[in-house]
Amino acid sequence: DGLYSEAQNDGLLSNGELYGNNYITIEDAVAYSVKCLGFTEVAELKDTFKTNFEDEGMIDSDLIGYAAIAQGLGIVRGNLFLPKKYVTKADAAEIIYNILLSAK
Repeated sequence: DGLYSEAQNDGLLSNGELYGNNYITIEDAVAYSVKCLGFTEVAELKDTFKTNFEDEGMIDSDLIGYAAIAQGLGIVRGNLFLPKKYVTKADAAEIIYNILLSAK
């Protein structure tokens, strides 16, 4: 609860993004990561982004910008995004690792 409150106070999560004990999807985890990196305003530009993910049509239209930025920064690699997949510890570790690599 404390982490959620802090993320909400920092503007990283809105009330609609507080999931409690529910699972987080890949597209949500990537959006949170991109917000933490400070790209929120750019990611939310409507109809601006396209990705090379084969499953782009499955990504929530409000989150395409986040997926495109994550792909461009190398936070998400490969040709599949799997946006509706629930995040595992391994997925979260990979996202964090790739963020650290992109910061070099």
